[in-house]
Amino acid sequence: MDNLILTDTFIDTEAVILYDMKKCSLSQILYTAGEDSTIEDPVLSQNGYLAFEQYKIGRDFSENELIVLNPDGTQGVSILGGKNPIWSKNGNLLIYIDKNGNIVSHNIENDKISVLSIMGVAWDTMTSISDDEQYLIYNGVVDEKMTLVLLDLNTLDYQLLGEGYYPNWRWDN
Repeated sequence: MDNLILTDTFIDTEAVILYDMKKCSLSQILYTAGEDSTIEDPVLSQNGYLAFEQYKIGRDFSENELIVLNPDGTQGVSILGGKNPIWSKNGNLLIYIDKNGNIVSHNIENDKISVLSIMGVAWDTMTSISDDEQYLIYNGVVDEKMTLVLLDLNTLDYQLLGEGYYPNWRWDN
């Protein structure tokens, strides 16, 4: 891994930065929040799209925005209430939780949006997608227990895998 994406504070303003791990130095400032905003969960796709949550300080968390920047740095989409963004391995598919607690799949290339209203999704649900984009794993609430759920994105069939948190599919590079 050559680069790390993270949020940091510069002169009391939060920013999403790209950090060069080999040189141990700031490589690029990708986005700067307004003075009254904070940034969480920045994720960079393989093809240069950047997604992150932006909150207005002092406001309800449900009023956050999920912002997607195009590879050239211009703003692509802004989704009111979007949370916990992840990208597919090829960088074309954005998965996030919407303000109603649904898992949403958004194909950035053709702008196709699919809402996956499925069992056990909560505001703090974390998701991860397989490298072939066939499966999604997430932590959902089933029988009042946090349970890992494996979802086939083609058929919407699911399998309960047992109790667990923070799924993270690791792709081979």
